[in-house]
Amino acid sequence: MLGKFEEPLIKTVAQYFRRRGYRVVSHTTLNLAYRNVLSDVDLLVIKDDVVAAIEVKSSRDSLRRGSFQASKLSNYVDYVFIATDQKIRDWDNSVAGLLLVNEDEVVLAKQGPRFSTRPSFQSLFALQHKCLSRMLGAGSTANYLNKYETARRVDSLGDDDVLKECVKEIVTCSGQCASDCPIWDFTNCDRPSNSKQAEGPRSKRGNL
Repeated sequence: MLGKFEEPLIKTVAQYFRRRGYRVVSHTTLNLAYRNVLSDVDLLVIKDDVVAAIEVKSSRDSLRRGSFQASKLSNYVDYVFIATDQKIRDWDNSVAGLLLVNEDEVVLAKQGPRFSTRPSFQSLFALQHKCLSRMLGAGSTANYLNKYETARRVDSLGDDDVLKECVKEIVTCSGQCASDCPIWDFTNCDRPSNSKQAEGPRSKRGNL
């Protein structure tokens, strides 16, 4: 649960990203089957095809937990930042970028890396079974597979970039599966395949 010291920081950081054209969602969870895989995300910011998660830590908090959460988020988003009002001299975190907050001012002290690696099997298995089945497509036998086998088949799909884009679409969707699925026929999206020519899903950001 957020304390009284984090809430003002979250509002300041949210305004920083809104002024730069990002859609901002605060105090949210990713659309996963197992919510204990990741704790709540303080801020999720979305612009075009970029998704970033921000962990907010006040001067009274330890940054260690934020760093641990950042590494777990790397399978689902493009960037992770830790925002804090602590006085940081050296930032040696190889996963998360750093945002320094001073009253109403936010400074990007360090840009974190963009996560371009293929989502791990564990991160795919944390998705809902119906989402994994839809990634395999309507013509597949996914409806007859258990979740482990479905995740294994998704993990064998060929294009790393397209797979990551699909995962981003899933974890930021609204969960209105019957009418607003970002990877199903409702939007005529191409799904990942073993072909390097497969196109990514059409962006449907803002559904959280």
